[in-house]
Amino acid sequence: MSTRTTVTSTSALNTSRSSTSSEEEVYPVVEALTEAEGPIAHDYTDEQLQLMVEKVKRFTTLFDLHDDDWNLDVEIIIKDFFMNKSAEVLSIYFADVTLTASLGFPAVPVTDMTYFLKAPTDVITPENFYEVITFGTTNDNIEGTMLSVLEHVYAPIFFSETSWPDNIKSEFYTNMHTFLANLTDLHYKMQGLTVLYIPQEGLNLSVEEVSRDKELVKRLEGVVMHWTRHIRVALDDQDQPTPAEGWCPLDEYESWIYRYKNLASLEFQLQNKTLKKICDVMLMSQSSYIRQFLNLAEEIEEGMREAKSNIEFLKILREPCEELDESTSPTDVPMIIPTLLQTVRIIWVNSPYFNTREKLSALCQSISNQVILRCSRSVNLHFIFEGNTRAGIKMFENIIECCLKYRLLYNKFAETHSKFSHIPWDLDNGSIFNHVDSFVQRCRDMIEICEAMIIFGRKDETEDVPKPRFRGTRGEEFEHICEKEERTFAENLQAIRVVQQNILDVTASSWYDDIMRFRGQMKDTEMILENLMISVFEQVVNLEEGVHALQAFYYYSKRDGLRPLYDKKTVAVYKMFGEEIQATKKGLVEKKASCPAGLPPFAGRVLMIHLKKRHFTKLMKILDDAQWMPPCGMRDEVRTQYEELIVSMDDLARDLYEEWNDSLDENISARLDKPLIVRSHTRPGLLESNFDRVVGNICHEARIWERMKYDIPTVVQSVYNKWDKLKFVYESVLTVVMDYNQVIEALSDEERLLFRELINVCDKKINPGLFKLKWNTEISEKYLSDCSIHISELQHLVDDFKNFNLEIVSICEAICDTPLIYVDTSHVYELKELDCHLSNFRDEAMAKILAHYECIIQCIVTVYEGFEEYIPLMSQHWVHYINKMDGVIEEALKQCVRASLQVMLEALHGDGTTGPTQILKVSATLKNSAISFEPSLTTVATLITSTLPGIVDSLMPIPRLAEKFKLTPHNMQAFWAAVEKDDECKWQQGLITQEMATVVSQIQNYLKIWESFRDLWEVNTDLLIQRYENLKPSVSSFDADIRRCTGVVNNVQLQESVSPVHFIMINSMQLKHSIIEHCCIWQDKLAKLLLQLTYNRIRDSYHYTKENSEKVLRIPQSHKELEEANAVHQRLFSEIPEREAIFPVIRDQYDILLKYEVEITEDFINLLNGLGGDWKKFLSILEESEQKLERDKKGF
Repeated sequence: MSTRTTVTSTSALNTSRSSTSSEEEVYPVVEALTEAEGPIAHDYTDEQLQLMVEKVKRFTTLFDLHDDDWNLDVEIIIKDFFMNKSAEVLSIYFADVTLTASLGFPAVPVTDMTYFLKAPTDVITPENFYEVITFGTTNDNIEGTMLSVLEHVYAPIFFSETSWPDNIKSEFYTNMHTFLANLTDLHYKMQGLTVLYIPQEGLNLSVEEVSRDKELVKRLEGVVMHWTRHIRVALDDQDQPTPAEGWCPLDEYESWIYRYKNLASLEFQLQNKTLKKICDVMLMSQSSYIRQFLNLAEEIEEGMREAKSNIEFLKILREPCEELDESTSPTDVPMIIPTLLQTVRIIWVNSPYFNTREKLSALCQSISNQVILRCSRSVNLHFIFEGNTRAGIKMFENIIECCLKYRLLYNKFAETHSKFSHIPWDLDNGSIFNHVDSFVQRCRDMIEICEAMIIFGRKDETEDVPKPRFRGTRGEEFEHICEKEERTFAENLQAIRVVQQNILDVTASSWYDDIMRFRGQMKDTEMILENLMISVFEQVVNLEEGVHALQAFYYYSKRDGLRPLYDKKTVAVYKMFGEEIQATKKGLVEKKASCPAGLPPFAGRVLMIHLKKRHFTKLMKILDDAQWMPPCGMRDEVRTQYEELIVSMDDLARDLYEEWNDSLDENISARLDKPLIVRSHTRPGLLESNFDRVVGNICHEARIWERMKYDIPTVVQSVYNKWDKLKFVYESVLTVVMDYNQVIEALSDEERLLFRELINVCDKKINPGLFKLKWNTEISEKYLSDCSIHISELQHLVDDFKNFNLEIVSICEAICDTPLIYVDTSHVYELKELDCHLSNFRDEAMAKILAHYECIIQCIVTVYEGFEEYIPLMSQHWVHYINKMDGVIEEALKQCVRASLQVMLEALHGDGTTGPTQILKVSATLKNSAISFEPSLTTVATLITSTLPGIVDSLMPIPRLAEKFKLTPHNMQAFWAAVEKDDECKWQQGLITQEMATVVSQIQNYLKIWESFRDLWEVNTDLLIQRYENLKPSVSSFDADIRRCTGVVNNVQLQESVSPVHFIMINSMQLKHSIIEHCCIWQDKLAKLLLQLTYNRIRDSYHYTKENSEKVLRIPQSHKELEEANAVHQRLFSEIPEREAIFPVIRDQYDILLKYEVEITEDFINLLNGLGGDWKKFLSILEESEQKLERDKKGF
């Protein structure tokens, strides 16, 4: 669609240009005007607005715009565009199928758009609409829009400009012509046209005037050179090689039509008046380029004649090509090929231009391309990849057949032409059939892929391809390998599907890499499956497994790479069957005299022969049913061996039957005249069944012969007829004997004495079978039933006895596992807390032990109830049993106590790998000028050393079983006494006591930490302070001593507040606090002493000045008083340095008091502050008194 841009005046264009190039200048002006004018809306009448809306509608040119597309929303926005001063752009476009308008550019992509532009300061009316509004239409043809705007709007303005300097104008015009020429070529080349750019410069000048302007002529020469170059390209287009990528005969025909039209267009453009004028200018200016351009006109005419001739001859290809293109199947293509080749021959022989070897080879190549294109259209790769592999294979086979027939027809046609024509058929067959051969190979590649899809992907629309199934312990593993390879193949196939567009595209060379990669992947898969087949057959041990394995690999065997190994394994399966036949033959000969265990000698061997016969018959049927197996040379040989084996088996079975008949006894019934049961001679106390095994074997053998359809001999018939009843009696007697023996064998000799009376009762019921009842008499079922009942009752008593004994042992084990002591090693106890915890835990454990003890009593009572009727006869054995259980309980209690003591020992000493853990908390304090512990170590030792006695006291409520059941007096001591005297328990208690001694020793070492501070609490502070005062220490001594107290406090603080000592955690916080208090007392007393000494010095100074001031102010009344006054003055003057040396000492003492924050009274501070003034006053008095004394001396 062409682009139309309308500009009504030069002033409008300039306004638009300035608004886009200098926003910084325009927008401030607009804002100023807007502020000055007030509202941003114009006042229009409805009639004015409607007129301007109609003008917008009239100038809106969009593709497929109709009057009924306009809607109310668009009109409202158009009116808003005129009324709103800030709206500068109005866009009208189609959003999908709805006409839309917006104040600004579209926010969505559009195909075309009409725009209207105005400045914010413009006042638009229907009269000045054309002068003020800039409008135009643009579409998606970018270069066309640019060309239209530049060529029809801007170019005329630029070329008419006269105010520019010549050098700038010349350079600008040259670049303008170059840009427009290139833009014209780009725009029309995309439409398949060759259009010459006609410059608009100098149109208003004559030829003479233009030829005198050298710069203009130079620019026009550049345009002529551009024309020459592009016309030459259009003429040489036929010399370029014909595109081979899908180029068909009809494309060749259309290309010549296009060439003819293009050359005709150029011939028409050469008649343009402006072009001719430019040629005249070039001729007049004697340009060297114009002759070359004018010669091109003749070449254009010759090219048109050639194109017209070729169009006429190529047109005869149209009908057969369309028939080829419309054919329904590749099988129809060979019937059309002769017509096409004949048409090519006609063109070759008759065309004056299209008769060269290159053009005819290219034409035949285009026929090959059309054959390929037609075959490609018949292929639905998506349909094939969805699993329709058989249809795909058929499809590609038809295409291959079509291409091969095409080449055969071409060769025949060429041979016939060469034979009957003087012009040889010497076309380039390589280039003609190059793509055909490649296409055929692509089809074979797809057949290979389809076959792989059937084998590895199980994609076959004609049948369901089953998954490979394997037997044996590794069957699941093998199946997973196949599934993994199937998934791998699916991934490889997906890679092919991704590039399926390249499969039938013979120009896509990347397909060769894709198919080679696919074949390499298939080779890897085949190698994995070969290894899998070897591994599977390593597990095969018989023919049935071998056939099943071959069936699992049946579809894989269709691959050429797997076929040899599959055939080899097939031979191995037949060989395995043959070896089994030979081994069976050898076994029948070698094992003729042997009999399988559990079967009679003769019938058993015949039965095994029948089973082997059935087995081989089944195997042979498996082979016969496996028609899918590949042919094998051993098949007939194995069948012959099988048939021979069957015949030899039948002969052997018949011989064994006759041998059995000859071995039978004449009087079998006499063997039944025996008692049912006898006492065992080899195992005293047990019973044995007295049935004659010979009778059983004969009847058993007769039963097997009967089942195998053989006749039973007469000598055996009478006994065999009663065999079912004899067998029932035999099994019943055997059950009684086995149950009885089971009861007796379950009891030890000691236990048999305990159960003797109960066993005697059971023997009385069984005795008839030992002495009266025989196998050939009628046996009452009641007798057998009573025996079974009595034995069962005895069995229940024995089972209960055993179970309760096990229960008692289990309860005793629970007692062993019930600790009487538990210490949480992660918790530090107070002494009372630990004592209470141990006592409570011991009470809870004893409650559990007493509950276990009651369960043991209940078990013994239950056992007693079973013997209660016979207790008077077995009292001694019962007492022995009770004492034995008593011993078990005693041992359990000992183990319980030992384990409990071990718990305490590990808590105190550690488990051997780690040291002891602190379980007891003790506080160190300072009492009566000595370090003591709370609780005391004696109290701790009492608790620790009473561990075993406490446990013994808790065991006293548990009585002995003999005492509990009030049996005869016994010499066994009480449980608690046994535990108390147990050597191991006493040894463990000794170790616990030793741990207490260890902790006491380590506490003594711990106390050495505080030895350095002992003087603080043992020395009399008042006496020591008095002595210290008498020493008259210096200020530095006071400072050092007070600071030493602070250092002692710091040292005490550095000591651990909580210290682990073996199993005790000592808390020394109170001790540290007491020591620090003593340090503070020392520090306080030293500070108070210093304060007192300082105060005394200050008071002494004041007293000194006051007293001596009074002395020196006293007026002497005599010579003696004068001399005394003079001596006082001399003494005072001599004491001044000494007295003044005291003042720095006082100041230093005061600084020390401040340093240690000693509490100082206000009077002290006032005295200290007035000390200097008082001394100065004293010195002044002293000087005055000296002068007065001199005067007094003169007066005397």
